[in-house]
Amino acid sequence: MSRNATRNEKTFYTSLGRNIALARKVIGKSQIELADHVEVSFQQVQKWEKGTNRIPVHELTRIASHLEAPLSQLIGVDDAEAADSPLHELIEQLSNKDLRQILKAWTAIKDPKMRTAIVDFVNSLAAISR
Repeated sequence: MSRNATRNEKTFYTSLGRNIALARKVIGKSQIELADHVEVSFQQVQKWEKGTNRIPVHELTRIASHLEAPLSQLIGVDDAEAADSPLHELIEQLSNKDLRQILKAWTAIKDPKMRTAIVDFVNSLAAISR
């Protein structure tokens, strides 16, 4: 195998692992929950998410199903539709740690009036920063 092929393969599995981790976080699943569903150890899931180990196709399809994510989205197909999909956009946004913290705090706020006030406040801050 050539150096380029090896480098491309490493890049592919690193990207695949990152996409799986982000999709998993989007739906609020832990590595342990994913591991239980696929019937592997959570250490195996860690290795997949780091791109260290290859993922067998039959397990990749189970992962995609469990994460409610299109397989094409996880493998990063260079498809204009996939790049413009709401899931892709959400995954990109949720790669921001600050946003994930805000969303976690948001779920703790149950009062609809408080939520409306927060949205109004954030919108006013966004308008100022333009």
